[in-house]
Amino acid sequence: MVSRAGLVATLVADLLVLGFVLVLWRFGRYGRPERTRPERTRLEAIGDVREGGPVVSVDEDASGTVVVRGTLTEVTDHEVVLEVGRERVVVVLDGHRVLADLNSPAEVPGRRLA
Repeated sequence: MVSRAGLVATLVADLLVLGFVLVLWRFGRYGRPERTRPERTRLEAIGDVREGGPVVSVDEDASGTVVVRGTLTEVTDHEVVLEVGRERVVVVLDGHRVLADLNSPAEVPGRRLA
C-alpha cells in the first residue's frame, strides 16, 4: 500500500519546483529582455561610427538626420549598439565603418528606420 505522506511530500515538492521555475521565467535575466532593456530606436547609418566625446544624446534636425552620441556596447558585421543613458540605440551600418573602440564614447549620424 502506498503511503499518503510520501505522496503529499512529492506533490508539495513538485509545486515548489513549479513555483521556482515560474518565478525565474517571470523575473529572470533571459525571460523577457524586452521589458528590462527596450530597444526603442533603430537607425540606418549615413556615416562612419566615430569616436565621440562625453556628451550622451540623440539629436534630430529638421531634415530627419539623427546624430547619436553614447557608449559603443556591441559591434557585429552589420550593426552596432550604443547605450544612450538607459536607452539602447541599434544602428544598421549599411557598409559604413566602425572607427571607435568597443565600450568607449562614440557618435554616428543616421536616419530612423520604421
